[in-house]
This record gives sequence, C-alpha cells and structure tokens, in this order.
Amino acid sequence: MKKDTPDSAHSRSSTENKSDNRVAADSSSDGDSVTAVLLGASNLTLAWPRLVPLLHERCGAPLQILTAHGMGRSYFLDRSGFAFRQLPGILHCDLWNVLREVTECRSVALITDIGNDLVYGQSPLMIVDAVRQCILRLRDWRSDCRIVLTSPPVSSVEALGAVRFYLFRSALFPLSRLTLDEVRSRTAELDLRLRQLADELQIPIAQPQPHWYGLDPIHVRRRFQTEAFERIFACWDIPAPAGRTSGTTPNSRPRGQRPQTARYWRFGREQTTPQPSVVTARHSVRSY
Repeated sequence: MKKDTPDSAHSRSSTENKSDNRVAADSSSDGDSVTAVLLGASNLTLAWPRLVPLLHERCGAPLQILTAHGMGRSYFLDRSGFAFRQLPGILHCDLWNVLREVTECRSVALITDIGNDLVYGQSPLMIVDAVRQCILRLRDWRSDCRIVLTSPPVSSVEALGAVRFYLFRSALFPLSRLTLDEVRSRTAELDLRLRQLADELQIPIAQPQPHWYGLDPIHVRRRFQTEAFERIFACWDIPAPAGRTSGTTPNSRPRGQRPQTARYWRFGREQTTPQPSVVTARHSVRSY
C-alpha cells in the first residue's frame, strides 16, 4: 500500500475535488449560512440520524455539513476501517481541499472519537499531534471557527472487566493485541494530553458522562445520543438561531439522512461517490 504524508494528501486535488470545491463555495456564499465540520468515527456514524436535527436547532439554516467519520476511522493512518470497508485517515482525506474553498460563512467544528488510534498502536502523543494538526488547519481556514473536542470515555474504560474487554476487542478490533492494562493507561494519558492541548489552544473539551455507556465502553447508548450531542454542541456557545422552535421532543425531530463517503475501499476496491451526497432544502452534507 502506498503511503501518503499528511501534507501530500492535504494538497492533492483531482478534477472531482475541484467540482466539489466550486459547489461548496457557491452554496456558502450567504453570509447567514453556517458550515459545520464534524470529524470522528463510530459515534458520529451511529448517532447521525439524531445528530443533524440537533445541528439545526443549534445553528439554524441554511447549514452546510462537511464531515469525515465512519466505523473504525483513524485520524493518523493512511487507511482504516471496519469489516470489509476502509476509509482514508482523517488527516489524509479530501475534506481539507474542499474546506479551503468554503468562505463567507459562520463556522463550527467538532473533533470527537479520539481513541481508535490507540487500538491501532499509535501513542497518545502522536494522536494528540494529529488532533493539533486538525485544529491548526481549521484555524488556518477560519480563525473564528468555534471548535470543541471530546475526551475519551476514561471512566467507562476503567470500569471494564477482563472478560468484557476481550469480547469487545475481539469483535471490534480483532487484530489488536493490547492488554486491558495498556488500554486503561493509554486512555488516561490520552485524556490528560488532550486536556493540556485544549488549555494551550483555548478550546472547550466536553466530558463524556458515565451513564451514556453500557456494556459497550466506547459507543454512546442510543437512548443517550441526543443528550450527549446536545451537551457537546452547547460547548460552541453560540446564540440560538432566530425562529428556533422550543420544546421540540426527540420523537418530533426530523431524522438526518446518512451521507455516502466520497472515497472508500470495499473488499480492497476503491469506490467513489459524488458530493454532496445529501441535499435538502435546509442543509447539504459532504462526506470524506
């Protein structure tokens, strides 16, 4: 497998990407629009139908969403994935090329699911460096972008017993040979380093609540996904949009359509999807 450096992947621009860039720039020309950049892995994937309505409640419309997420997604590696599907690492994906063409908008960003790379053998120091690069790219794009990080679920990992840990590791990360003690210590170190990074760069960091998790120690339970992302999005500290409907219940919210990723590999074969892969009257979604 040919390896790209973060810089070479960041600068790569195909004809398809240029088309994406023009559309992105045109759709964001309204100064009242909001661009939301969502970076993460499985928790974004699992919560997506409930997450998009929460974004509208927080940011209003029109809303342009640029995202890099997916099961087993890595920030650092060239590729990672789950089962038979692989995705480019977040630092290596084409989101960054498209983002540079999005102007004249208010902007928010979420960096979450910061922990998969531990299971792929990356050190907490390297993972935090990858997160730092994401933050610097976002600030280079728009210096006023409101960014929030999330901490790893330290208390949930600490509560893991040996049997549950090995069942979980075998099901989700079968190639990993990390021990429970190694996962606990590296998760705690990652949490500490992320807090230090957040302090250094003056970025809020949302803390996972223990009751969000059940037998699965890293995925927010479905019944708490709305609560979790409401709390996380509140860290952006932006005023409620005009005309926001109060008292909306989870059952009355529209559900967000899942996007298709621009570039991925299925059974080792590269596949592409034109972007945006979701367009509605109130938002568009580009997934990388």
